[in-house]
This record gives sequence, structure tokens and C-alpha cells, in this order.
Amino acid sequence: MGWVRLHVKGPRGAKVTIKYSDRLSESGLVDQKRWIRHHHSPETDFYILKGDGEEVYEPRFTYHPVRYVQVEGYPGEPTLNDLEGRVVHSALDLAGDFHCSNSLLNAIHQNVHWTLTNELYGMPLDCLHREYWAWIDPATVASSLYTRGYMPERLSRLIATIKEEIVPNFDITPEMLTHNQVVNVEGIGTSDFIYPATFETEWSKSQDKETLTRYISRALEILKNVGLEASGVTSPGDFGSGNEDNYARTVLEAEKLVNHISLTWYFLHTDYTSVPVSPRIAYLDGQNREAVVNIISGCPDYVEETRDGQKEDPQWISQFADWYVSEDGAKGRLAELHASGSYIVFHTHWWRLHRKGSKVGMKVLREVLHRFRSSYDNGVIWMK
Repeated sequence: MGWVRLHVKGPRGAKVTIKYSDRLSESGLVDQKRWIRHHHSPETDFYILKGDGEEVYEPRFTYHPVRYVQVEGYPGEPTLNDLEGRVVHSALDLAGDFHCSNSLLNAIHQNVHWTLTNELYGMPLDCLHREYWAWIDPATVASSLYTRGYMPERLSRLIATIKEEIVPNFDITPEMLTHNQVVNVEGIGTSDFIYPATFETEWSKSQDKETLTRYISRALEILKNVGLEASGVTSPGDFGSGNEDNYARTVLEAEKLVNHISLTWYFLHTDYTSVPVSPRIAYLDGQNREAVVNIISGCPDYVEETRDGQKEDPQWISQFADWYVSEDGAKGRLAELHASGSYIVFHTHWWRLHRKGSKVGMKVLREVLHRFRSSYDNGVIWMK
């Protein structure tokens, strides 16, 4: 991650374009199709010259996944000295290193180190080749190396930030162990991937109660070990679908084992068309005062649509808020749920609220909450 420092000299008003990408097209130029697909705004910097001799430019308040750089509009012919690659990441507290007589293993370790540092920009980042925003998934490569003593101080700071900024307003739940590939939880000390690769969603459909209980318990233990007690779980993808009776019971058993909780919940389903939409009892044992609630989201993740642009003007914000609830409280999916007497449950991915420095998603959510308070006054009780 980083950017280019440009040295340039030319006439006032000349415009230099710097394009970034992780791959090249067949023509040998940078291929930005991936960025257009995911952001509708390719990774590009622009600089307009002042025209008063040699100028040095490098961007601020941004970062780019840099492998290839293409410069257009440069006055004259640039040399290697005119472009500097600036690698940028958070300061590191390396507690260990690795070196051996095998050059291949050394190269693999160097690649891991490079990946690890590339993911650190204030907070750990997600998929650097397409979706590089903050991401606290504990199963990412960065976090797994933190816990092995590679960067213990950074892990401690990250957990402290989560407790201070997120926990007061949100529940923290596991999205199982990796969100994708199944790991072996039978070993002592660490978890290793199961080979051949098996994805958690498909794997969960064929597991018995005992196996699922161990797996979900491990996810809960990871959070509890750092002082984060989860009262329920979030299903990654369709984890548990097709095996939901077992899944519901194992969520309860895992919570009882790890957190000594007998009333718990899971989030697996969405329903964007029905009214009313209410949570459902997935398991109930009145005699022992045990229950599992199946929480259902009744509204699409409209914040996801803000990825098509980075505008923050009021009209743009209002447009997305209207899909949830109109300004007068009469229209929108949440208004529909409210009128039907539904429990109003909607979801988003929290990093979509503040992606790559844009606050569009957060402003949409703030406007939605403002409209709810204005339209329904005290008729809604918010629950954490």
C-alpha cells in the first residue's frame, strides 16, 4: 500500500495523471477494470502543475494498492528518478523474525511479512486488491500472526480500540472462525486449515451437534479470551442452513459451555418482502429456561449501494435514506415494517459505513435514525 512521489517540471496548468493497478492488460497498460467493477472510481491521482520550476507531489489522506503505475500527461520524458514508490503502513512492533538456509522458505516468509505490513493502515484492512478498508475479522492473516507473538502490541491496541469505541454501542459476535475455509479445532495451541480446502458454509450442512458445538465454542473462546463476551453468533454466508435444527441447538450448547448463557440467538436469515417480519423461536426449553432466537433482517443493505460513488452532498444522502424511510416516515422498507408491527431489524457491514475515508454510509445511517425519531417519536425502543 502507498502511493507515488512525483518529481516534475513543466508549464502552469499541465495535468499529470497517475494510474495504479495490481495487474496489466494484454496491451501492457495498467488494467483498472477491477476497480471500476468494485468502486466505479479507478485508483487514480491527478496533479496540475503550478509552473514555477521543479515541483514535487505526493497525495495525502489516501492510499493505493500499488504494483504497477502508469503516468500520463507528463511534460517531457520521465526517468526513474522522477517517480518514487512510497510504501506506507502503520509502525510495526515486530516481536520476532524468521530466517533459515532454505531460500524458498525465506521467500515465503518475506511474502507473508509484506502481506502483513500491507494490511496495516491504522486498522487491519480487507482484500487489498479490491476492498481495502478497515476490517476486524479475527481470522485474517494479519490477526492470526498477531496472536502468535509477531505483533502483540498492535493486537492489544486494536482490541482496546474495539472495546472503547465499538462495544458500548454494538454487540461483538463471531462470524465463525474464518468466514471461508474450515479449520481444525482439535489440535492444541493453534488451529490449522483442513485440506483439501473445505468451506465453512458447505461443511456446516453435514456436521453433527458435537462437531458444530466444538467449532462454535472455539469461535466464542477466541473473543472471550480477550475480554469480549458474545451473547450470540452471526452466520457467515449460509452457515448452518440445511442443518438448522442442529445449528440452533449447538449455538446454545456452545454459549452454555463458554459464556454460561442459556438465552442466545443467531443471525442467518433475511426477508425483504414479507410483513410482518419477526424473530422466531428456534429452540425453547421452558423447564430449564433455555431458548435460542432466530433473528431475521427485514431490510436490504442499501448502504452497499453507496459504493457506486463517494458523494457526500445532502441530496445523495437523502436518496439512500429514502429507501429505508422517507422524510415524512410514510414510505420505505423500514416504514413498511413499522406499520406492520414488525421488530425492525436491518443490517449492514460496519466497514461500509466508512469506506476508504468516505462517510457516506455513516451519514445515510444517521439520517435514517433522525427520520425515525422525528416520525415515530417515542414509538420505537432501540435495543443493543
